[in-house]
Amino acid sequence: MHEAKTRKVNLSLEIDTRLAFERFMQWCYFGYYIYYPGNSKKNPPLLWIDAAVYVFAERILCSGLKDFALNQAQALCGTKDAATIQANLSNLPDVIEFVYKNTVDGSGLDIGSLVVSSLQDDAAGEEASKKPKDGFRSLLASASARSLDRLRLQPAFMKVHRSLPDFAADVLFFVQQSPGGHPSGQSSCIIN
Repeated sequence: MHEAKTRKVNLSLEIDTRLAFERFMQWCYFGYYIYYPGNSKKNPPLLWIDAAVYVFAERILCSGLKDFALNQAQALCGTKDAATIQANLSNLPDVIEFVYKNTVDGSGLDIGSLVVSSLQDDAAGEEASKKPKDGFRSLLASASARSLDRLRLQPAFMKVHRSLPDFAADVLFFVQQSPGGHPSGQSSCIIN
């Protein structure tokens, strides 16, 4: 390889960020990476770091690093800490756009397989119920669905939701009716 001879790695693509490469090197040596030393406001959001590492790992075909970045992001998205939740929600539109533009789902779902009629039995609708297979896409769609009531008030989120049809479709797989039913008292509706 050219890099081995010159001892230089050319990070030429937009997704080849120094941030992701540094985390890759940490992971290679230690089996994990740290977000950043210190607590500076100029550092990128934690979810953004995991997304950048995930996309970089996918590009260089490093499944171990990709899994580690996804696990880190899942821990962030599963936290109960109010400050972390708020930080994730405010950064979600940028992270969604970055991940969806730089990854491929690979689920094989095409629009022709979607079942429109609710009168068909569940067995006939199995093909239509494929959820996204890419781990980070699935995580972002799930996190968005859980907080849709707050996110749909953000213009940046609505812009991303409208501009990325794959994301909009993925969110539908995770939206559930609230336990209290529709506020108007009408029959079943997937979004209240």
